[in-house]
Amino acid sequence: MFALTQIKHRILVALRDHEGHMTANELAQAIDEPPFQIRAELQDLARRSYGPSVRECWIRRRLEYELTPIGDQMSYTEQLEMWPDR
Repeated sequence: MFALTQIKHRILVALRDHEGHMTANELAQAIDEPPFQIRAELQDLARRSYGPSVRECWIRRRLEYELTPIGDQMSYTEQLEMWPDR
């Protein structure tokens, strides 16, 4: 079992609804949070031991993020605690 905080859930939903790559600043504007907090949450989501929820992509020398299949699955849940199906 792992906890998914509200801000992490909002990040995943914003990435899912955008249907593509987004930078940390674009995400910060989309969910109205400070960019430094978004970057910290994205790093945590990208380096989870149960599987990364977001993937870092370098596109034209810009670091952008996209959902992984795990992140996409997590973005559809409304609960804050989830159990991986592994």
